[in-house]
Order: sequence, then structure tokens, then C-alpha cells
Amino acid sequence: MPKQKQKLFLKPQKSKRAQTAPETADEFLAAGVDHEEAGEKWRAGDAAKASRFFARAIETYDVGLAKFPKSFDLAYNKWSSYELSEQPRLLRHLPTPLLQLLHVALESHRYALELKSDDSDTLLHVFHLKFKLFSNAAQVLTSLAEALLEGPSTAASPDGRADAISLLQEAINGFEKCLLIQQTQLEETQAQVQSISNDLAAVPQHPNDPPLPATPPAEAQEPAQWASVFEPLTRTALLETCLAEAHALSTLLPLLPTDPVAYQTLATHSETLLSKAQHFAVLATNHDHEQQQKGEAPSTPALTLNATADPNEPPAPLLLAQSRLNLVSSLSSLAYHSGIIDPATYLSNITTTFSSATPSLETYGSGLADYADALITFNSALSPTSPLPPPSVSSSLSNSSPSTELLALRWTALSNALAALSSANTNPGPASRTAINGRRGDVELLRARLAESGYEPAAKNRARLLRNGETYYEGARKLAGAGGDVEGEQGWRGRVSVVRRLREGQGLGATGGMLEEEEQLLVGEMREEGLL
Repeated sequence: MPKQKQKLFLKPQKSKRAQTAPETADEFLAAGVDHEEAGEKWRAGDAAKASRFFARAIETYDVGLAKFPKSFDLAYNKWSSYELSEQPRLLRHLPTPLLQLLHVALESHRYALELKSDDSDTLLHVFHLKFKLFSNAAQVLTSLAEALLEGPSTAASPDGRADAISLLQEAINGFEKCLLIQQTQLEETQAQVQSISNDLAAVPQHPNDPPLPATPPAEAQEPAQWASVFEPLTRTALLETCLAEAHALSTLLPLLPTDPVAYQTLATHSETLLSKAQHFAVLATNHDHEQQQKGEAPSTPALTLNATADPNEPPAPLLLAQSRLNLVSSLSSLAYHSGIIDPATYLSNITTTFSSATPSLETYGSGLADYADALITFNSALSPTSPLPPPSVSSSLSNSSPSTELLALRWTALSNALAALSSANTNPGPASRTAINGRRGDVELLRARLAESGYEPAAKNRARLLRNGETYYEGARKLAGAGGDVEGEQGWRGRVSVVRRLREGQGLGATGGMLEEEEQLLVGEMREEGLL
């Protein structure tokens, strides 16, 4: 069973035998959980030490599975490899690449479900885990697809795009199955609660009856054993699944081939999904209000299934507004490339969804960062160097021969993106200030590139835009260094050097502090991103 919920209810004192190498499946399970608990203990203070404990846990589960290949618990707990993939501080201390780690998690998931294929409760148990550590195949598939897309030239590679599309489609199907199971279980749970309430109401009250003993006598207690403890399914759990599917769908849409008929089907599915999410969000909010009126603590103060909710976790309505923005932006990208809408409508869809969001995203750093990314994607879609084919929509605005009006739309989008990132930098929330400042540098380089197309404001301010980009990259470098991200600091230092040489009119050859080959790789990466 999942390590977060396992409890040894009657934990015996450790004996000499307990210190020896594990022999049974339960002993391997206990040893692995001990390593994971030690990793949790050191996660905040010593990432390297925590990583070693988590790696030992996975190794323990591997050895146990080699001896007990039919142990569902060992296979299930091996999913902790996916938890590591969500922790950049821990990943830096592991020899295993991210893609390999995600593949391990995915195969562990599939193997566990194969072992329990006849157990109707298995999926139900999985979907009770906290959303941040959602260890089901759909989440792993989504992360795996995103990791593939972040690889060199994957987005432009037909094979890479096809692999990512396949993974994301499988993830979406998984979320759909999850949602169906959750809806069924919630209805059954509500019926059971109502039945119990009716039965209790029919029981006569006898105030003079002696109270039942709180615990059984010591001799009657059962031996220590492992057990699974899961939080009751809530309406917020269904909302989490909707938002996770919306995220996977938002990632998938820009990768799909242009097809007006397919677009209409996807648009309908997206709207249905968002309507379901809105419905569950309202139900959850109303339920919490009822609890507050009764003097009880809300069951879902934030979007979490953990009994100990993080007070800094954004409220569900805010995350729903963010998901809607991302999904509308991705749909608009597909609609534009399918020739259904023109550039002005594409941009309007993004800005209107952001400005009309309820609750407002204007003070939420992560939402502002996503809004900026949507605007940057809009600029890239209209660029003559876009890897996607130009749309066939009848319009005076053409990528191949950019007009002043088209360039003005791109300039406006990038300027709004910069303003959003500036606001996000003052109130980042869960967003990274390092990433925000790096993105600000990207935007300034993209604005400067409009000078190459003859856009007058960009040409007049090119030197200032490049200087701003260098400043923002330097800010990202300092933040990465302060956070102990040595690799990130080196990458941002490289971008500072590249922009400085560009601003000074020098070539992009060998640079002080960088090897020529390293700089060439960085320049190639920046060109793929449309920055140079």
C-alpha cells in the first residue's frame, strides 16, 4: 500500500533480528518505508542525504520484488520514484536521469495494477492520494510527455511529438476512468452515510447506559500489522482529477495536427470538462460553508486530500481559473493553426479569459506566469519561423509576410507578458522567481527580434531591450546561485554572456568563462526557442 498511508498500528520494539537483512515481503516493505521516512526527515535540511535514503528505499523494493514478484505492496511503494521526479532539489543528487526515473515509475504502476487487476478497490485507493503526489499512471504519463517535450528538438521532431501525443492521450483516458470511478464511489459513500444517519436516528437513547470501553484489554489486542488508511473521498478529489486532466489536455492540444473537425470535438470535450470542474468546485465550497455554519472545520480549505492541509495551498477556485486560462489558450492555438480563427481573435481569447477570471488571477504569481506563457506562445505561433504550418484562414495577417498590424499584435502580446511577469515577480506564490526572471529575459529578446522584421518600436529600442534581457538573466543567475542550483546558475550565466556579446555587436564564438562547444550548444538552444 502507499507509503504515505501505511501505519504499523502496534509498532514493536526493535530487536536484534529487526536489524538483520529483511527476509520476508513484509520485512522488505518495512525496511523500504523506514528509508522513505528517513528521506522525509532530511528532505528540507539535507537534500543529498534525503536523496540517498529515497534511493535506498527504491533499491530495497527492487530486491524485495526480485524475491517476491507477486507482492503488490512492494510494487505499489516503488512508485516513490515518481515523488522524486517532482523534487528538483533531490533530483540534482541522483545519478538517474529524469526520463529514466519517470519510466521506472510508470512501469511500477503498470506492474502493480497487473498484480491487482482483479481488485476493484485498487484504483479507488490510488485516487485518494494527495494531488501534489498523485502517483497514478496518468500523472506519470503527463510528466513523462512534458519531460520529452523539454528535450532538445523534441517539439520539432515528428517522432518526439508522436511519442508525447501518445503518452498524453493515454493519460487523459486514465483521468477519464478515474473520474468515472470517483463519481460512482462518491454516490455510494453518500448513500451509505445517509443510511447510517437514518439508522442512528432510529436508535432509542438511554443516558444511563455505561459507556463502551475506549480500547480493548491488552490481551485481546491483535498482533502488529500493516494496514492502508485512506481519507474519505470528497468532492474536491473529483475537482483535482478534472484539473489534472485539463492540464494534460492543455499540453496535448498544441501538439496535435491541424484538423477543424477534430478541433470541434476537442473543444466540446474541454468545455464539458471545465463545466464538471466548476460543478465540483461549487459543491465543495457549499459543503464547506455548511460545515462552518455547524461550527466544524472545512474539509477542503485548499486543493488537497491530505488531512494536514497546507495553508499556503491556493484555493480550488483559483486553480480552476488558472486551468481554464491554460485550456482556452491551448484551444485557441489549435484553432488558429487549424484556420478557424485569425490572430486578433486568438489574442483576444487569451486576454479576455485572463481579465474575466473569477477569482482574479492578477495577484496570483503562478497564474500570471501562465498568462505570460500563453502570450509568448501566441507570439511564437505568429512568427515566420514557427515549426507549425501557417493557418489557412482567410486573413490579411500572414506569418510569411508580416504586416505592421501583425507585428503590432505580437509586440502588444509580449509587452503584456512582460507586465504579467513583473507582477508575478513581486508576488510569485508557488511560482519560481528564478524562472520568472529568466522568462522576463526571454521576452525582452523576443521583443528585440521584432526589429529584424522592421517593426519600428523594436528597432528604436533594440539596445535597451537587449540590456534589459541581460539584466533579467543576471537576476535569474543570482537567484539560482542563492538557491544552491549550480547547474541552473551556470546556464543563466551563459545566457548573460551570449546577450552581452550580442548587445556589443560581437560574434557568438568562445566566451570568457565558457567553452566554445558549451556556448554553441547554448546558442543552438536559444535559437530553437526563437530568442536569437
